[in-house]
Amino acid sequence: MLTELFGSDKALAALTERDAQYVKRILLELPTNRNKMAKTRDLSLLEAVKIKDIAKVTTVTIDGYISTIQTFFDWVEKNGHAPSNLFAGMRVGKSNSRGAPQRTAFDKDAMKTVCSAITENSLDLAQADVDEAHPAEKYFLPPDLKA
Repeated sequence: MLTELFGSDKALAALTERDAQYVKRILLELPTNRNKMAKTRDLSLLEAVKIKDIAKVTTVTIDGYISTIQTFFDWVEKNGHAPSNLFAGMRVGKSNSRGAPQRTAFDKDAMKTVCSAITENSLDLAQADVDEAHPAEKYFLPPDLKA
């Protein structure tokens, strides 16, 4: 990605903090599944980020990319190819500006229903007998919810 953004002639030591922020801005505009979607598959990175009305990668994905770049630049710095890691400490954060719904945990009654369906086939969903020697309740249900 760095080669695609800055070219193969730019030395890693020549990158600046401004370049690191530019990488972060590009990542924020990166479309999901860029190499799989027909709209973006054959486009360069800079062309793909200009496509409008297309889903962008999540902040978790961006932080993963930044983490990979940080690890690479740790190696670059330790091996004397650059004076510092420009990406150290960089994160997008937990902002969920793209409106993805937040997941919530099951309440106790829902957990009892799920465990009962698994261990006792209370909803008549299982096709085979439940293994009594290793009931799921033993592994998944917190002690305060066990019957």
